[in-house]
Amino acid sequence: MRKISANYIFPINREPLHNGILIIDDNGFITDIEDTGGKLKDSEKLEFYNGILVPGFVNAHCHLELSHMKGIIPRQKGIDGFVDGIVNYRQGYTEEYLRSIESGDRQMIAEGIVAVGDVSNTNHTFKKKQQSKIAYHTFIEIFNFDERKAEKTFNKGYEFFKKITGTFLLPASIVPHAPHTVSKSLLSLIKNHAEKTGNIISYHNQESEAENELFLRKSGKLYRKLKEQGFDYTDWEPSGLTSLKTIGPLLPAKNRTLLIHNTVSKEEDIEFASGYFTDLYWVFCPNSNLYIENTLPDIPLFIKKKQKITIGTDSLASNDRLSILEELKTVNKAFPQIPLSEIIKWATRNGAEALGFDDKLGSFETGKKPGINLIENADLQNLKLTEKSSVKVLL
Repeated sequence: MRKISANYIFPINREPLHNGILIIDDNGFITDIEDTGGKLKDSEKLEFYNGILVPGFVNAHCHLELSHMKGIIPRQKGIDGFVDGIVNYRQGYTEEYLRSIESGDRQMIAEGIVAVGDVSNTNHTFKKKQQSKIAYHTFIEIFNFDERKAEKTFNKGYEFFKKITGTFLLPASIVPHAPHTVSKSLLSLIKNHAEKTGNIISYHNQESEAENELFLRKSGKLYRKLKEQGFDYTDWEPSGLTSLKTIGPLLPAKNRTLLIHNTVSKEEDIEFASGYFTDLYWVFCPNSNLYIENTLPDIPLFIKKKQKITIGTDSLASNDRLSILEELKTVNKAFPQIPLSEIIKWATRNGAEALGFDDKLGSFETGKKPGINLIENADLQNLKLTEKSSVKVLL
């Protein structure tokens, strides 16, 4: 048994505790949490740390299989430049590629991440996920804009789905990549499968203004880039609506749904999505947004509209680190009015709920084994993160 205390404990399911005590059994499960009223007394074998104790972080959106692409794609070239980079530099199955996957997994463990919603276009990460200390939910991501190839594309994704859930016994879903890369026929197949299985849906949403421009007017830099990449828009007509309003109704309304990035989502998009999807989570990847488009979502607007928010890192193709704390530091700097307890909740309990791991992870509650992170070098007087804030994994 261990007794662990710090200046503050963020249980997540209740208000922060000043000088509280976590009691953990030998297997890492929470057996009790003591509110000392801020008056910590000497206790036998008490471990005290300067900083803030929080549950293990949840990375709600990552692409582990792109870990080999760190530093390859230039920054702030927009979504069209990023598409170019992914197409031109995506690597095959090599020893170096496999080492990058191992490295990405180790980095997340060191950063206090205990669960990940990971996108897979191949089966290359499946073995690593089975061996990892991290709990992974894999989103088998499929895309094809050609209506004639919908069934073939879906069947390939379904084979991956059967392998990871059957052979590796890991949770997974079949999901679309983004509104601009899937045909209506392919969306229909994905929807039917999701409704039968109850699987979580996840897709990249409104990552740039160019995405909306494609659906509103069949124009813009993303439209031109996709045509250059071989997308055939000859018989395709724009909806005259934003991408979210166009594609949302083609997805199941009742499955848990994670919308990723949401960089340019406006109030009308939020209202549509929250009215259509019954179990909705918005995933923000701030450092990736800055890397690609040099802009951030209007996060305070989502708070105002009382939306469920989670945090992701995206991949090393569009980020320097797979660190949830670094994402939170970016949010804290850009929107200092948001309480630290709120953004920590996004990175713990909300993420665990979104991925279906909240029975074990996400909060300091009796019977859970959420992991314990110590945030050091925080502003303890004002409960804010600083540029020097770092995470230390205690359990």
